[in-house]
Amino acid sequence: MALTTTMVAGYRYGAMITSNVLEILPKSNVLYFAIMLVTLQLCLSSAVGTSPLFQHIEERLKVSKKFSLKRCCVRSLLLGFAVLLGELVPKFDLVMGIIGGTLTGPLMFVLPPLLYTKILKMEQIHDNDLMKRIIARTATLDDDSEEDIILLQRRYGTFKAQKIVVHTITSSHFL
Repeated sequence: MALTTTMVAGYRYGAMITSNVLEILPKSNVLYFAIMLVTLQLCLSSAVGTSPLFQHIEERLKVSKKFSLKRCCVRSLLLGFAVLLGELVPKFDLVMGIIGGTLTGPLMFVLPPLLYTKILKMEQIHDNDLMKRIIARTATLDDDSEEDIILLQRRYGTFKAQKIVVHTITSSHFL
């Protein structure tokens, strides 16, 4: 899609193209509305994109997860540092454009399936270990006993906890 847009813009505007296509379009209400939407999208996506970083640093600094002055100060300092970094580096927009353009493909198309495959393998290993523990536990139960075994929820709460009732069956049940 980016290649198609670039080719159409290059054909239509030729040498007048700048790094931001919105700068070369004729001024109109539609253009201003598009600029407002782009600005809104950048603000919202930066909030979503920086939130994991903020949460990680807050966890390291042992800042409460509840709304507090300390949490506001940490986030404000991090955001201020990001703005300062952006202002101090000359042509920072070009540097970020190169980095973003280079990493967009792998981050969107290569890494998600690889990470998903890794998560599935890790989940399978965890489930196999859990089943081994359940089998080992049932081997120690009495002949006619019944025991509830609770599977704990995963660390980040991505999978719901399950309850399994394990019944032990001995050879005396078949006689």
